[in-house]
Amino acid sequence: MVICYMCNKEIDKENTTSEHILLNSIGGRLKSTKLICKSCNSKFGNTIDSQLSEQLNFFANVLMIKRDRGTPPPVLMENESTGEKFYVNHQGKPRAAKPIVEQNKVEEGIQLNIHARDMQEARQILTGLKRKYQNIDTEEVLGSAKVIQKPIDEYLTIKLVIGGNESLPALLKMAINYYVEQTGDIKSVEDAIEDLKNNDPARVDSIILEERLFALESKEVTHSIFINGDKESGRLYAIIELYNVVQFIVRLSSKYNGEDFEDLYVYDLLDGTEKSKIPINIPDFDYIFGFSFPSSTPDFAIMQKAIERCLGIATQRQRSYFQNKIIKDSWTATIDKMIPKGSIITEEATEAFTNELMSKLQPYIMRIME
Repeated sequence: MVICYMCNKEIDKENTTSEHILLNSIGGRLKSTKLICKSCNSKFGNTIDSQLSEQLNFFANVLMIKRDRGTPPPVLMENESTGEKFYVNHQGKPRAAKPIVEQNKVEEGIQLNIHARDMQEARQILTGLKRKYQNIDTEEVLGSAKVIQKPIDEYLTIKLVIGGNESLPALLKMAINYYVEQTGDIKSVEDAIEDLKNNDPARVDSIILEERLFALESKEVTHSIFINGDKESGRLYAIIELYNVVQFIVRLSSKYNGEDFEDLYVYDLLDGTEKSKIPINIPDFDYIFGFSFPSSTPDFAIMQKAIERCLGIATQRQRSYFQNKIIKDSWTATIDKMIPKGSIITEEATEAFTNELMSKLQPYIMRIME
């Protein structure tokens, strides 16, 4: 009989669910049906898991992380010099955060300038304005509308806040999930489970480790969970690292009396595989259990370097994606239309493809030359 460690109900065919040990919204794949019931899973998904997912969505977005359902939501970014806000999707494409409607007095009356994000939105705006300005001919205005694409000349910025009482319990749940899944031992983490039930974040702290726990390849981006339990000291803890950028310690128990336990799980987000890694630096128990953030004076230069590395990999992935997409779109717009399947590609079709490809590449080439 399998028991939900949160509500102590039996997990049966009616309430079984796949609990992602590392949130699927951030790219996690490891899951189990032997941890919590469907009701508890739903509760977590709408609260602490949702908060952590939202905080980490920027990294999932720029790395174009694959998930079981859909793509990462767009992130809200800002052009600091103009104050304009944009939603940037997982393919790096910006979209204005909201439409703009300008109403200016002129000699003839009122001039309306509408900047909508698509024709449907433009129609909705015109329908609303028609209540006040009855002379508006919606179809005539839409018929004369122009599609405008313009480059954003400055880097967009985003402010990231990761952690806090609303999301840290989700890290506690990750550590409990992994430990219980690997050992089946609920008793050793009973106190931690009680804190999780109360959404108490006291067992979790952000940390910036000065030395890596395991060696990282140059093109890897990983999530990892390291768990260490020592019977003699009675201490059981976890270190969770996400995107190789943010790290957390989770103090699971200070009265652990199980067998000595050590385990490292590493998942490569970009190729979707678990990696076999050997821990090379293991923090001592006194350090972990005596740690509190930020009184430990963390070295933020280490995190800055980690972020730069992650964003560098993300940029390469997005550049590769766009290059492949531009080639595919140009081919579809020319060769596929001009040449029947299985026929020889003509010189005319080749020239059309080249011209289409260069026209799509021109904005990017101009940006590089500026």
